[in-house]
Amino acid sequence: MSSSKDPAETTETGNSSRDLLNARLDLLVQSGALTVNQGHQVTLDKDGLPTVTDVDSKADIKQDMEQQRLENLIEFLESPAAPQSDDWNCARDNLRQLRDRRVSSKGDVDILAWTMITDAHKFTMQRLRLLESTLELLESKTLDPDRLRRINAVVEHFPEHACDLIGITTPEELDDDVWDDGLAEIVLEKNITVYRCINEAWSALREGKRRGYLGSSTEPELLLRRFLELDVIKKLKEWVYHDVFVILERKVITARRLQQAST
Repeated sequence: MSSSKDPAETTETGNSSRDLLNARLDLLVQSGALTVNQGHQVTLDKDGLPTVTDVDSKADIKQDMEQQRLENLIEFLESPAAPQSDDWNCARDNLRQLRDRRVSSKGDVDILAWTMITDAHKFTMQRLRLLESTLELLESKTLDPDRLRRINAVVEHFPEHACDLIGITTPEELDDDVWDDGLAEIVLEKNITVYRCINEAWSALREGKRRGYLGSSTEPELLLRRFLELDVIKKLKEWVYHDVFVILERKVITARRLQQAST
């Protein structure tokens, strides 16, 4: 059995071996350690082996356009209109790193960027859906033991869930009572309106849990809904309508179609 690796194999860091080899070759050329004649470039062939080819001016233009789309994407994600969850913050950092790497393969920048933002959206929506489904259960007023168990599992970690959605990572060193142990102070410094929503919802949910969510009070549902209707939460779903994402999605569809046609 051969021990050689597929040149497109993904490494533990999430980058393909091909990308890493291309980046290393680019660094060697830029440093002068590897010299190529003017009008030529060092690239990898279909087998992943280095080869010298003529510079494709059209490819350079296309790559510049990809880099510009990446810049536009980062610029939007740095704006107040962007989604602000913890996963989106990580995606923004990863996109900056992608920009600095300057991936040379045609279409790869668009595809890598799109993968990063769709992953951020997927993980953010999973957490948001936990709170939305909890609200639905509370509003149903049909609280059998299974539903109570599902509600309590989410309520127990409500502050962490809420803070992840607004882009605040819970420090690992905090104790079990993370909200009063320091997380509340972090949110208060960032946005007092958001702080009030989380603090009041958390107090109502804890009281609701204590009494099994029984009685005529609808305070837990009302305050949880108020948090979910904050603008910072709504933005977690609205990003898909922005021009930079509509354009990028179409470019990725085209890039993948061309890649499939060339194999």
